[in-house]
Amino acid sequence: MRKCIVAALVSVVLLVGSQVARAEDNDTKVSLGVKYAHSDWQLKLSSPGGDKSFSPGAAELIGPSIGLKFSSNVFISGTVWMPATDYNIDFFPGTPSTGHATASRTDTDLIAGYMFIPELGVYVGYKSVDIKFNSDANEGTGTGAIKGPGVGIVGRVPLSKSVAFYGNAGWLKMKSSVSGAMATQSIGSVSDYKGLNAEGGLLFIFGPHASANWAYKLQSISGTDGATEIKYTQDFKGVTLGFTYAF
Repeated sequence: MRKCIVAALVSVVLLVGSQVARAEDNDTKVSLGVKYAHSDWQLKLSSPGGDKSFSPGAAELIGPSIGLKFSSNVFISGTVWMPATDYNIDFFPGTPSTGHATASRTDTDLIAGYMFIPELGVYVGYKSVDIKFNSDANEGTGTGAIKGPGVGIVGRVPLSKSVAFYGNAGWLKMKSSVSGAMATQSIGSVSDYKGLNAEGGLLFIFGPHASANWAYKLQSISGTDGATEIKYTQDFKGVTLGFTYAF
């Protein structure tokens, strides 16, 4: 799978580069925006001894986005999701403590893609999830990171002149790193995570420059800790809102 992702990444980068080299100045469009997400975090631990499910609840994320569109086919975009509120943790699986803890999360999404037709295209990208933990109990603090490339498809179906359905679905292959007890218990010593990254919703077009979107976003990844044979499944899901202005 990794070789396929690398090959797809190289292909799209070469395609983007060729389009950029040919594009006239008036073919290049820049868009700036702001995005918001209400993100629920659910964690499932599966082992020969049984399964445990745990939910740190929901947190609010907000951040800037930027997009570049070359001609009518090639696009590049990036979003940084920063914590507006923290996850509140009252119990963590596998620990004797019932103390309170918080977790703040920052996501970075980068993609480059090519639209074969106005309604359908493909993309390659890179995603990182950085989580900081802080506990008033014996687990203390910790940090965790899950990062890696992905590939997927993107689509858009006009419903009227001012409303369209849009969506994307991709496959992620990520690596994790942890520091501290809290991060180890939530992310585990998992070398590889794999899973789905998808979003679908409505795009509202206010004119030639302004638009807004409402969508449901899901990221579900899993991996097995080689030392404990525990399978960790991380689900981040929730509603997203955004506003974009194109120049």
